[in-house]
Amino acid sequence: MSDASTAKGVVHSLLIGHPKMGGSWHGPSVKTLLEGITAEQAAAHPVSGVRSIWEYLLHILVWQDEVRKMAALRRYTPPEQVESWPDVTDTSDAAWLQTLDRFHASCDALVEVLQALTDEDLSRPVEGAPFPLKVAVHGVAHHSLYHAAQIAVLRKAIG
Repeated sequence: MSDASTAKGVVHSLLIGHPKMGGSWHGPSVKTLLEGITAEQAAAHPVSGVRSIWEYLLHILVWQDEVRKMAALRRYTPPEQVESWPDVTDTSDAAWLQTLDRFHASCDALVEVLQALTDEDLSRPVEGAPFPLKVAVHGVAHHSLYHAAQIAVLRKAIG
């Protein structure tokens, strides 16, 4: 299997789930973890000192969008120049649905950009980055998995 198909498969599986297998080997995808979560639950802080599901989702969105832009534009934005943890300013049902729509659109856009990549594309340096694109693609997958586990724990804490 090529680097490109491996990277695409890993990202797709973590964020959306594996369509042919019905799920991911590691557990539920981010998309699956969000199913049935209400705006009230997403905004809740059931564990003192821990971010909310909504905050984790916005953070995941920031970084998958950054990697998508990196892949599409071949330019790197250093982490210190990215607003990594946007505030949840509106906790209405409509705002939660909009965030979910943004997440699904962002997943689709990232997968679409990755579909066009070759092994050579993934191995090439990105302007300003200290690593090739494949490091960022695998990194966003690992990052999403890390926060998916936190979302899963919060789901259990909410009940």
